[in-house]
Amino acid sequence: MSQNSAADAVKSVIGKIVLMHLDISSFHGTTRTPFEGVGEKNELYTPGALRLLDPKKLKWAPTRRAQAVRACLSVGTRFLGGYAIPEEKFKTLQAELKVVSDGYYKERQEFLDNLGTSVTDWANAHEDKKEEILRKRPDHAYVSRQLRCNVSAFRVSPEELEHGLVDGIESEVGSMSWNIACEVAQEVKDGWRPTGDASSQRIRTGLLRRIAVKAEGLSFISPKIERICTLIKQIDDTLPKEGPIIGRDFLALEGLMRLLGDPRKLLADVRLQVIVDDTPQLVSQKALEIISEPAPEATATVASPAPQQAPEEPAEAVTEGSGGAYSW
Repeated sequence: MSQNSAADAVKSVIGKIVLMHLDISSFHGTTRTPFEGVGEKNELYTPGALRLLDPKKLKWAPTRRAQAVRACLSVGTRFLGGYAIPEEKFKTLQAELKVVSDGYYKERQEFLDNLGTSVTDWANAHEDKKEEILRKRPDHAYVSRQLRCNVSAFRVSPEELEHGLVDGIESEVGSMSWNIACEVAQEVKDGWRPTGDASSQRIRTGLLRRIAVKAEGLSFISPKIERICTLIKQIDDTLPKEGPIIGRDFLALEGLMRLLGDPRKLLADVRLQVIVDDTPQLVSQKALEIISEPAPEATATVASPAPQQAPEEPAEAVTEGSGGAYSW
């Protein structure tokens, strides 16, 4: 690909996405104890630190962050330390993240209102460390400053990307297909439980549809992502629409899930092309045959995954004065 065509490809992708950045923090509720609890991890200690309150009362913040990350990954992919969201999905995602943010601040206020009581109750439950826990109780103002939920959205104008900046993010854009494939594989790892019963139908209408929606929304990034959509649709069309998925149909679903769960096989041009070029009646058999084979040499052409967490400075430099930003 020539330098100009590569730059045009980068600009084309950038012009269709909104960059989302999450800054959602939590409070660990511990204090360092250099000489006690070293190597221990139990109810009272984490390694080298003493708990100042019940860890169950701290779960709300990580849970809210996980909800926000899940919402971003359901329609987008990791990019420049944040998430690349298709432009047409932005408004819907913005509304989802607003719900997460509102929930975070509601639980934050409840947590802060009961902070003193929570520490006292924890101290009373651990008499041997009660004095130390109360002496080191966290400052209310400090904890309040630590707990924040900021969601920012940046729209980058492709016309304002100078040559040097295009070169700087070209590798990031080039790794987006790999990121998507890895995220799909993680979805499969977390959600696929191969059982030939009615639960397979829930997998089809839940996990498989979520992956299809994500891939379809991001299909403009690469023809490889577009072919994933075609692959899912062709195999999904051969499965029964209701009742348990068993026998040959179950084997086809399992073969598809195994393929989706392997990023390198999923992005290998030869293997996908063999499947999607066939007739729907042969898709299941082809999927089963190919999935059992070792990956071909073509997988060597798949780009190595780029670091998923990039410094924030490039994103700020690109977006400065470009297309505007939103935060709430």
